[in-house]
Amino acid sequence: MSISLRRQRNGTLRPTWYGEYLDAGRRKVVNLEIPWRGTPPGSLLTPKTDAPASAAFEASRAEAEKALEKAAEEARRKGNAGHLLERLIEEKTGRTVEHIRIDELADRWLSMPRGGELTKAHTAGIKAACERFRKFMVKRNPEAAYLYEVTATDAGNFIQSLRKDYAPKTIAMNTSLLRGAFRRFLPAGVANPFAAIVTKSKGNGADMVHRKPFTPEELQTLLAAANGDDFMRGLITAAACTGMRRGDVCGLKWRDVDLAAGM
Repeated sequence: MSISLRRQRNGTLRPTWYGEYLDAGRRKVVNLEIPWRGTPPGSLLTPKTDAPASAAFEASRAEAEKALEKAAEEARRKGNAGHLLERLIEEKTGRTVEHIRIDELADRWLSMPRGGELTKAHTAGIKAACERFRKFMVKRNPEAAYLYEVTATDAGNFIQSLRKDYAPKTIAMNTSLLRGAFRRFLPAGVANPFAAIVTKSKGNGADMVHRKPFTPEELQTLLAAANGDDFMRGLITAAACTGMRRGDVCGLKWRDVDLAAGM
C-alpha cells in the first residue's frame, strides 16, 4: 500500500491524497478525501528544490495513511462478502452478475424494455443527464469506472454542483433518473449512492416565479414594437396565442404544428 499526490492536467497538485492497494490481486487507486496541508517537499514543487516538507504536511500524510489502511480493510471485507453473494446469485438464478460502467449508463438505461417509445426530447434528456454525471466523475474521481465505485459522497457532491447552473426541476429530474438507473444496474447488496438524496418537494414554492400576464393594451404595445422584426414577432405571437412556455416556443418545430386541424 502507498499514498501519493496527483497532478491536474495543468500540472498543479490535486487537493487530496490518493491511496493505492491490491484487492484480490488487482491494483486499486482511491481518492482518500484527505486534503494535504502545509507545504509539500521541494521535490513536488515547481521548480524542484531540496526543501523538506512542513510538519502540517507530514501530519496530513499520516492521516492519509490511516485512511488508506481503513479503506483497504473495508474493501477486503466487502470484496469477500460481495464475491460470495455474487456466487449465490449465479447459483440461484443461473445469471452472471454484471458490472455496468459509468460511461455506458445512458445506453444501458435507454435499451431497457418499456411500454412505449421515448420521445426525442426525453431521450436527449437522459443522455444529457448521464453525460453530465460522467464528466463530473471524471473530474472528481477518475479512477472510478463502475457504478459500484460511486460513493454517496460522490452522488451528493454531484447534485450540489448542479445547483449552481440548473433549476430545481432539472435537479430533481437528474436525481430521479440516476437513482432509478443505479437501482436497476447495481449488483445485489450494493447500496444505491443516490437513495438518500432528498430533492425539494413539488409543493415547495420557494423557487417558483409568479408572472403576471400582459393586459390587452400591453400585448398590443409589445406586438407593435416587434412589428419590424419577423423573427421576434413570430415568437411573441406564438406565445401569446398558445400560452406556451418560452423554451417550448423557441424549440417549436414544423412537425409539432397541424395547420389543417388548427393544433
